[in-house]
Amino acid sequence: MHTRAVPLAGGAGIIASFFLTAFFLAGGEKMPALALLCTASLAYGLCDDILAMKASHKLALQVLLACVSCAFTGSAETLRILGREYSLGALSV
Repeated sequence: MHTRAVPLAGGAGIIASFFLTAFFLAGGEKMPALALLCTASLAYGLCDDILAMKASHKLALQVLLACVSCAFTGSAETLRILGREYSLGALSV
């Protein structure tokens, strides 16, 4: 399929950055759900690296994980960094 080497496990850094960002946005009370979602995302990425999943399957899993993430984390109206809260105002989602 590929004519040259393709890097594997590159999504680990993306998952780590998502986890840290989500931690600051959602706070500590939602950490179990966020940790589970990050673990599922990492497992999905590793499965894709090993099994070379079809694009339709990858898209379906990404949409599923995004929906579950939105359901568990809800809206982000404040940013919490090192114990201080900042209102996101018009930037809230």
